[in-house]
Amino acid sequence: MWDKLTTLLADRSRWIAVVCLCSAAIPAYWLRNARVDNSIEVWTGTRSEAHRTYQRFLEKYGNEEFVVIAGEAQDPLSEDALAFQSDLASRLRQIDQVEGVLDITQVAAAFRKFRPDDWKESLRGNDFFQNLLLGADGHTYGVIAVMGAVGVTTLWTVGLMVLAGRTFNMVTVTLPSLLMVLSLSAGIHIVLRIQSLLADAGDRRAAVRKTIRKVLPAILLSNITTAIGFGSLMMSDMRPVLDFGLFASLGMMLSFFFNATIVPGILSWLRPGAITVSARPTYWTARAGRAVASRRLWFLASSLVVLGVSLLLMTGLRVESNVLKFFPADSKVRRDYQFIAERLTGLYTIELDAVTDSQGGGALLKQIEQLGTDLAGVTMLTASAADFLVLPACVASVNLWNGRGHKP
Repeated sequence: MWDKLTTLLADRSRWIAVVCLCSAAIPAYWLRNARVDNSIEVWTGTRSEAHRTYQRFLEKYGNEEFVVIAGEAQDPLSEDALAFQSDLASRLRQIDQVEGVLDITQVAAAFRKFRPDDWKESLRGNDFFQNLLLGADGHTYGVIAVMGAVGVTTLWTVGLMVLAGRTFNMVTVTLPSLLMVLSLSAGIHIVLRIQSLLADAGDRRAAVRKTIRKVLPAILLSNITTAIGFGSLMMSDMRPVLDFGLFASLGMMLSFFFNATIVPGILSWLRPGAITVSARPTYWTARAGRAVASRRLWFLASSLVVLGVSLLLMTGLRVESNVLKFFPADSKVRRDYQFIAERLTGLYTIELDAVTDSQGGGALLKQIEQLGTDLAGVTMLTASAADFLVLPACVASVNLWNGRGHKP
């Protein structure tokens, strides 16, 4: 059965590859309905307790909007743009309560370093890149075949997600880039094996047939295990994580299918000698592979020992719920908490939730201000403790103004 299938794929690889490449038009058509939705309902659903808590928050405080101020420049890495950004960042750092500012000028030097003008010549002079992605005459035959399979895989996965009525969010938006990376390895394995066989025999059909027969089972097993790993995310209660696990698993299986059909098909169209390279392995990975193959029992026993030690160490896993443990030992937050815990009774949070109608809003604000004044006079509290009442008072004022039809 397997021999018949491999023979069919090898003999019809060209036309199967053409069909698979043309099929990408179907998911590309579905993508016209793609939408981005990061609303709270996507994460919590509409029937969960978290969503009901969020709705109660909106009823009490009006909204949870925040303001984003953005700027645009023709070249954000130009000298003038970097100088403006650096000046703006320094001014923002001087504002009270601002703990830090992410400044692009800090990484601008790295962008310049990794943007050499002669990058093409650098890549062409690299033996690994030359043998892996380029043919004997310097053309990118191998990379075209691999990227063709990767592109079709990504289009079909994303298209099926759109067809199923799913939307892009902060989690699923990473799916295309992830699939592109994970789908490369299978295509690279096929390309290298065909190159090696062509160097020995020169018969393209025989090389494709032997490659499919020997390499595809290993690639299938690798993709299945990866798909199972992503499938474990489907146990999550959050819909974006569940969707990500579902379609990442589906994408890995599609990756196997399109790599097995498109890559051999594209390479079989090439003229003789176009992708021929030396069959003799020259990298350290080849020596490592031969060492493992010649000492299979020894490496298998070592793997079992490592597995046993890992399982034993896993018994020491524990759940850490103390947020302070996540801060470094020299963190100011952690030192302050430890200082108070050692000399006093510790820190305790008291939450006050005041609700009133629009007629009683003025009296409520006065009571909040009076409470802040009373707390400021308590010697056991720091002077800044009463300042935390300023924000609720401001929020209440904004909501009162909105209720009367005025803009804050």
